[in-house]
Amino acid sequence: MSIEMLQELTKEPLPRAFITPEEIDQIMLCKAMGYVDAQLPLKIRDGGPARVLRIRPAGYQALAIYYRESQRADL
Repeated sequence: MSIEMLQELTKEPLPRAFITPEEIDQIMLCKAMGYVDAQLPLKIRDGGPARVLRIRPAGYQALAIYYRESQRADL
């Protein structure tokens, strides 16, 4: 899910590169949703890296909503 990838992206400085097909799929999803700016390989299955350049405001907003709703569920 894209929220887990967004959480992963907040753990280390950007830009970051990802090479596994599963990670690249998640980056593609995050980019399609407008959560990140990323450079994607032309052919995913050929092992080219995806580079995440930054988390966009929509990505931070999605994380804030997720964290807020998680807090409510814990109550």
